[in-house]
Amino acid sequence: MRKCPKCGKQYDDSWKICIKCNVFLEEAGDRLTQLENQAKQILQEIKEIREGRSTAQKGPGAEVERKEKPQAVKEETAAPKEEDTETRIGKYFLNKVGVISLVAGVAFFVVYTFQYLTPLYKTVVGYIISALLILAGIRIELNPKLKWYGRTLVGGGWALTYFITYAIYHIEATKIIQNQLLDLILLALVVTSMIVHLLRYRSQGVVAVVLFLGYFTAGISDVAYFTLIYITLLAIIAVSLAYKMKWYALPLFSMIATYLTHFIWIEPQMHLIGGPVSMNAAKFWLGFSFLCIYWVVYNAMIFISQPEGERNKNLVISALFLNSFCFGLLGGVALQEIDPALRFNFFIISGLCTAAIAFAGKYAASREHLFTSYMVAAIAFLTAALPFKLEREWVNVLWLVEIPLLTYLSLYCKSGLYRIISWGLALITFIIMLAILPAESMGMSVFGQAVRTRLFVLAVGILCFYAAKLLYKINEQAVAGQRDAGASNLYAFSGTLLFALLTLVEAREYFITLSWALGAFVLFAAGFLLKDRYLRYSALALIAAAILRIAFIDLAGLEAIYRILVFIGFGAILLVVSYIYAKVRGKS
Repeated sequence: MRKCPKCGKQYDDSWKICIKCNVFLEEAGDRLTQLENQAKQILQEIKEIREGRSTAQKGPGAEVERKEKPQAVKEETAAPKEEDTETRIGKYFLNKVGVISLVAGVAFFVVYTFQYLTPLYKTVVGYIISALLILAGIRIELNPKLKWYGRTLVGGGWALTYFITYAIYHIEATKIIQNQLLDLILLALVVTSMIVHLLRYRSQGVVAVVLFLGYFTAGISDVAYFTLIYITLLAIIAVSLAYKMKWYALPLFSMIATYLTHFIWIEPQMHLIGGPVSMNAAKFWLGFSFLCIYWVVYNAMIFISQPEGERNKNLVISALFLNSFCFGLLGGVALQEIDPALRFNFFIISGLCTAAIAFAGKYAASREHLFTSYMVAAIAFLTAALPFKLEREWVNVLWLVEIPLLTYLSLYCKSGLYRIISWGLALITFIIMLAILPAESMGMSVFGQAVRTRLFVLAVGILCFYAAKLLYKINEQAVAGQRDAGASNLYAFSGTLLFALLTLVEAREYFITLSWALGAFVLFAAGFLLKDRYLRYSALALIAAAILRIAFIDLAGLEAIYRILVFIGFGAILLVVSYIYAKVRGKS
């Protein structure tokens, strides 16, 4: 049967055309196939629309357009090419240097020129230039290609505004107000307005330029007591912005600027160099108090910050160490001039306070990462205090004891910072040990007993180096995959070398070779028990040194009886060691 697709009337197979509609008849199966094809085409078009690949045209050209369109989109949305170094220097660095130079020049222009203008006119001219810079920067930044240039001009204009406001009280050539409180209020208003305006840019670079110029203008003028307040105010602004905007590089910059400004420009004028100390005690303690305030302000920012990501955490930790270093250095130098005896108390108190902050961070939420860093800073303060109170020999002893202590802390806390400090301290003390060797062996009291200084200090050093090596070996799983194997082996070799040198300078001539052999035996035993080949290598080095000594010194220099004892004892030790090697080889 056939069916008319228009009216639906049915005919037998002999009919080809509908007599009513005059259209060709079709079989039911053909119609069903046609409908299925149309449905498939509709579904395909719906899928293309959902995937964003719909095209208006049909036919052969449609596929071409469908293939070319994603490429066009890709070209339109492609990221702009990365600027090369030359372009970055020209766009972002030179304009900052230029505006700094311009502001500094205008500052000098206002202060040292205008010889025929009154202070009021100088101030007005300065404010006009500042306003022009700010307005020009706001206008220029509307151009997307010049926005960084415009923002730098804005920052320079605000910095010049700050300088002019500072100058109307503190610089004689432009002084027009007489009240310090009014001066402080005006400066606070300028700084507040400046920060409120610049925050809209969310740019560390612009704020850094403003802070730099603020520190610079404070430094080139005559120093007064309130200068310290202004520098502290800038530090507080920097740490507040760092906390609010999560700009963790800004405190590093502000920290350097704060301490440098204090040391280069303020500190020399806080007391008369070479003058009577009593005349300058008040000024000294004022400057020293502000040093402490800087340290507290930056520590507060470090403690309350919550950095995200490894980079920001490293910036915060770097700020912590930089703050501790600058505070300790400047505080120690300052106290050297007023009263050197106070340096011990200064470092002890600083160390204890830093340790207290460390433990506070350990038990505070989201502050655990600061514990290790603050403890390293605390240990550094306490270590720096030792030479100011103790005799040099005891300082060396305590530094040596710190080596395994720091090693243990590094393994317990799983922190590389302690290990770095331990390695540095080990290097310093090892050099000191070598320097002690040629010195005459003076006496010192240990628990009420008189002992030779060189013997006691070197013996403590040997024990501490081997203790550090032992700690690494016992906890080798804790440092697996880290670059600590070399350091632990150096501890072993250093201890062995110190042992050889100690016996060389302290033991009797006929006992040196035997002592080296006995020491090698102990190292062999420890190497086999701990399955550490580097301890055995150290023992082999001692054996080699003993053989050379026998060949070149003992054969000709010892009496017959001592020569016999040396050969018998040395041979017996070697036989025992050889037996142990044969017995346990392959097990270690």
